[in-house]
Amino acid sequence: MTRRSPDPAPPATRRPAARAARAALALPGLAVLLTGLLSGCSSASGSRPATAPAPNWADETVRPDAQAQATPIAVRVVSTPRTVVAADGFVHLPYAIALQNLSAYPVTVQSIQALNADTQGTAIANLSGPALEEAVAQFPESTADSTATPEPAAGPNDASASPAVLAPGSSATVDIDAFVPMRTTIARIEHRVSIDWTEQTRPLSLTFTAARTTVDAADAVVVSPPLRGPGWVAAAGCCQTADRPDAPRAVDGTLVPADRFALDLRKLDAAGGFGTAATSSAPEPVLAVGDATVVAATPGSVILDLGPGGGRYATYTHLHDTAVRAGERVHTGQVIGHLAATASPRLGFAVVDRPSLRQSRGLPYEFTAFSGLGRVTDLPAMTAPTGDAPLPVDPSVLTGPHNRQLPLVGQVLGFS
Repeated sequence: MTRRSPDPAPPATRRPAARAARAALALPGLAVLLTGLLSGCSSASGSRPATAPAPNWADETVRPDAQAQATPIAVRVVSTPRTVVAADGFVHLPYAIALQNLSAYPVTVQSIQALNADTQGTAIANLSGPALEEAVAQFPESTADSTATPEPAAGPNDASASPAVLAPGSSATVDIDAFVPMRTTIARIEHRVSIDWTEQTRPLSLTFTAARTTVDAADAVVVSPPLRGPGWVAAAGCCQTADRPDAPRAVDGTLVPADRFALDLRKLDAAGGFGTAATSSAPEPVLAVGDATVVAATPGSVILDLGPGGGRYATYTHLHDTAVRAGERVHTGQVIGHLAATASPRLGFAVVDRPSLRQSRGLPYEFTAFSGLGRVTDLPAMTAPTGDAPLPVDPSVLTGPHNRQLPLVGQVLGFS
């Protein structure tokens, strides 16, 4: 399929506020998941429409013991990277990696690069400095005794100096938004990690390759838009690396990654913001995104089975009312509920792998068609109260018709 030329590479958009929100959700089993990776390198792969190699690529990548490196931190991919074509015309692979400091010393992560293992290690994402700090979410420090390794009160090993400094026994996740041009072969990803630490008074540094993984390059699910009309904003969505409304979580002892494709769609009020200026007195209709069967219709949410064969479900949240019942068959464009008649109604939408709001994993999806009407230039403003003040929007960015693409965070949208 012919696609329009991509816009310039998307800017990295991360905000420190995400760290507190995500760090509040500790993963009790993360230490178990990561222990044993101390000297290992995991696996990765990379981009549509390439066919991914066997899932055991990482297991088969064994170097001579003399070349294997012992590392003070363990690195693991939280979930398999999946590809989606976004509104900038690039193939995006949003995912996260997890870090754990297994040593008795604070370790500073200086940089992380995601590398396309199919093109001699071409970098497809680079994180360092403020961009790295804003992508890191630390979990509460462990209770491990580190009194035997005192460090100066300030400096590169001070665990309070930066989110990129891992205290002994602590864990963190790092959000990564890798992206490549269309038709790029990418089936495997690996990560180059550079760290510094001090053992007693001896400063040390190390760069190593870890967290190898294959890429799930299956085609994204194609759905119709769930809303009508202009003036909707992707207040959260692809391929946001900070201030997401979700985070990795543990459910029944199983790690459930954050949904990196879910959209929080909010309508601009009459003043162009998310304030109190009246937009419409009529509730906003919410539409079925495909021919589907209603799995669940509860106060505030609906789940549709997109079939065939299961494994693809559309979830809707923040509904004011529902117009369907469980077991009912619906058709594309049918009204399944409404959003509240407020100044700035909102809809949470995602496509997931099972009929659950808590236990599912997000799948990449693309809308059949929508219009780009610009992009918010101050993304943190979307999470702060704006009153009746308009959001700053650049009407020249991500504009025009979009077909079979996923809107990007901050994009102003129109649905026909």
